[in-house]
Amino acid sequence: MNLLKVFISRDLKKDSPFQQILTQANFLVYGKNLLQFHPVKFSLPATFDWLFFYSKNGVQFFLQSLPDRALIDTKKIATIGKGTADFAEELGLSVNFVGTGQPITTAKNFEKVASHQKVLFPRAKYSRQSIQKLLLTSSIECLDLVIYENIPKDHFSVPNCDILVFTSPLNAISYFQQYTYKNSQHLVAIGKTTENALIQLGHKNVLTATQPTEKALAELVLSLDR
Repeated sequence: MNLLKVFISRDLKKDSPFQQILTQANFLVYGKNLLQFHPVKFSLPATFDWLFFYSKNGVQFFLQSLPDRALIDTKKIATIGKGTADFAEELGLSVNFVGTGQPITTAKNFEKVASHQKVLFPRAKYSRQSIQKLLLTSSIECLDLVIYENIPKDHFSVPNCDILVFTSPLNAISYFQQYTYKNSQHLVAIGKTTENALIQLGHKNVLTATQPTEKALAELVLSLDR
């Protein structure tokens, strides 16, 4: 019996739920982030009330370049989802707001708690700025701050896989700059933003996880007609 091969655009840890669930179900799993990251020097604005993080990378690059954590001691912390919140807390931050992982519901819920306040969004240079764009007509004042650059890798190798799972729009773009989609392949997106990016690349049959978690992605892969 030929085992199904699954690619996910993420470097997987040993305790990765995606890796564990699918390996136990006799899938061959290949994980590789197709982007490279570089810090960008930044200065904090004079005043703001909240820090809103889109990703674990955003938390990591922000903290590693921050000269003194005392500068944000009085600031409230928000994250787009639970994974980023857990990572932020592992690094010693206290998170005051955790989004659903989906831009629309997260923006609506965040507007209720941050109304009439200044929110700083540390982000990647090529971020889709999903929450900021959704808050343009709200009472929140959004402050933009590029803290790292995310660009496709020049060279990478991915084996031919039956299922392709993408965890960000730029990872999808990076993959299809090098590889051609085969009609036999299934396309899976971690969320609506990544789904829309795949559609813009010309792929119509995209399945999207119910939650932006590795567990939900693995469960979606398991549900596919084998």
